[in-house]
Amino acid sequence: MSNETVVVYVGNDGTNFTYTTGQDGTAEFSIDTSSFQLSSVRIKASYKTGDYCSGHRWLTASYEEDTRTVNHFYSRSKSFLKLQPIHRTLECQIVEKVNVHYILTPEGVGEARNAVFHYLVMAKGRIVENGKHTLALIPNQGK
Repeated sequence: MSNETVVVYVGNDGTNFTYTTGQDGTAEFSIDTSSFQLSSVRIKASYKTGDYCSGHRWLTASYEEDTRTVNHFYSRSKSFLKLQPIHRTLECQIVEKVNVHYILTPEGVGEARNAVFHYLVMAKGRIVENGKHTLALIPNQGK
């Protein structure tokens, strides 16, 4: 549903942000976690909440909320990966290239000549493919 309002609640203190869905019915958002002190944060998304009136034989619309808990993660070596999102529906049985931006610090890789990235591909809540990608490490070169 495009051009609809979605409210995202962050944490248990009622902090919320309002977003409008795009043409594809999704809304992108990001959360600045730099000041978070807890080891996890709760995120809840809701659509069309409020009081509904009803009468005998009326059909009443019901919209579910979804809640997720995100656990704190950080890299001691300050290395990181960022997957570049694909903003369209992916087709079955079609190979899709996924761009990954990365920074690998000397503290994280040490004297290694290669970095091995293990990956899982999920579809509809289950793992459909897994593998690994080996990358030759060249000092001062990142993608």
